[in-house]
Amino acid sequence: MRAVPLGREEESATIYNHLKKAIETKEYGLMYVSGMPGCGKTYTCAKILEIVAENYPKIHVASLNCGSLILPSDIFLEMHRTVEPSNYSSPRILEEVLKKESYSIFLVDEIDMLISKNQNILYGLLEIPSATKNVYIIAISNTYNLPDRRLTQKVRSRLGWNRVNFPIYKKAHLVGILRERGASKEFTPEAIDFCAGKVSALNGDVRKAFQIQKYAIDHTNRHNIARIDLAEVDSAMKYVFHSMQSSFIRALSEYQKIILLITSQKGHSYPCTLFNDFKTSLSARSLPPISFKDFQGLVSQMTELGALKGRINSLAVETRYIPDELDLILAEEESEDLEIMQLG
Repeated sequence: MRAVPLGREEESATIYNHLKKAIETKEYGLMYVSGMPGCGKTYTCAKILEIVAENYPKIHVASLNCGSLILPSDIFLEMHRTVEPSNYSSPRILEEVLKKESYSIFLVDEIDMLISKNQNILYGLLEIPSATKNVYIIAISNTYNLPDRRLTQKVRSRLGWNRVNFPIYKKAHLVGILRERGASKEFTPEAIDFCAGKVSALNGDVRKAFQIQKYAIDHTNRHNIARIDLAEVDSAMKYVFHSMQSSFIRALSEYQKIILLITSQKGHSYPCTLFNDFKTSLSARSLPPISFKDFQGLVSQMTELGALKGRINSLAVETRYIPDELDLILAEEESEDLEIMQLG
């Protein structure tokens, strides 16, 4: 098995070399890692931290995902618990605990989930390295320009300029990844090339390539097809990208489609933040506002339908749909509606 993910050799080297220098010189700080969903950010960083932990066994290494928190403020307690058992923590308490460690590296995924109205929680997290002088944080976001779009100047100053952006996977990368994955059935070279080409042209999300691969295998197993070729992959792509989800999404109300779009663009969202973004979107579209209670009803209904899902032990909601897919489906719907109007 390769040490670092295929297609992410450059990013892996940058992150590892920076951490190596920081550890050996006892440098504290923060690295901001960004990129679209499915571009390998979390997986790559996790693999690098495995190497770091093996090469530097005396340092404290921990990974946390903000999307699994019940409340954004729980980030401090969860970081505290990676060092010692605790039922309560705060930025100041955590700082004192971490000062007792020789050196700590934290991988904090989905920091977008920590953004609140006053941004104090995110600021408190980013302040920890400079307060303790022995902590390094790798902060992962699904938003490339998060610092410029959504953060206050105070928070941006703490985030700094040490940034690594993961571009979307190119076709050649996806071809290599699919080949390396070792599917239970044989794919023809043309089938893999076709799948990789379509996914890279859409958004480069490797997770979608895996879904297509899985459906193609399931389909051929059901129909006793020995080898997966272009026809099977084409059928799998139509299933993954259009058939089921397209009809399902089109059946949602206009307001539900807006909620789904916002959630997919953010990756995950807490109810209050989602409601504020929802109100802004309604205003921009000149649509009448609704109460928070009615909004909660829509979200609850979408959760029951499977369009949204809650996170385990968290108030946050997320969706399996990604923005490019929704844009494509909704654009097709608008085009069909226009054709009907013209025919009428």
